[in-house]
Amino acid sequence: MSILENRVAGKKVLLTGGGSGIGRAVTLKLVEAGANVAITGRDRAKLEETNKLAGGKIHVFVCDGTKHEQVEKTVAAASKTLGGLDILINNAGMNLKERYIRNLTVEAWQQTIQGNLDSAFYFTRLVIPAMLAQKHGHIINISSVSGKRANKLGGTAYAAAKFGMNALSHSVGLEEGENGIRTTVILPRRSEYAHPRSSTCSGIRRTQGSDSQAGRCG
Repeated sequence: MSILENRVAGKKVLLTGGGSGIGRAVTLKLVEAGANVAITGRDRAKLEETNKLAGGKIHVFVCDGTKHEQVEKTVAAASKTLGGLDILINNAGMNLKERYIRNLTVEAWQQTIQGNLDSAFYFTRLVIPAMLAQKHGHIINISSVSGKRANKLGGTAYAAAKFGMNALSHSVGLEEGENGIRTTVILPRRSEYAHPRSSTCSGIRRTQGSDSQAGRCG
């Protein structure tokens, strides 16, 4: 049994942004390792394509992660379908062409923050009660190296959102680590995946209670 299989076989996983890029790749690996997986995204066709690649073994939920009401319904439905939830992977994210502050409109700023940070907060907030009740859970946030070192490629709003996502991850781990909830933040770089923000893993930070660790992979 591989390390991944040992850790996720039989686990109930909800992954956001599963229709392409990193989300699709992670979903396929999880299914291969024996996890029970539900994925979300706004494009049903892309989600169904991921399901097809996974041999029809995953559960698909169409959801706009920037809409709290939709996220609330999706978390409830996915938890019911899976029979609970052990792992949440906040992978959904986006960026826009307006990246320099001189070109960044209020609307573009809000859309970028909502698509990256707000959506992660909505899903995290909604899975916490059940994880507290079962005294265990793992929340994995797919962030970006832009959340550690701001750069021109990512742009102002994207970097701000990813710095916020990192803080969200660490804060939840510090607050709820003693209650059995672990958090991990992954900081990818650009990669071969056909996705605007796709990346190979360049760094992982895991927070449990006040313990924070860093490493590299990929």
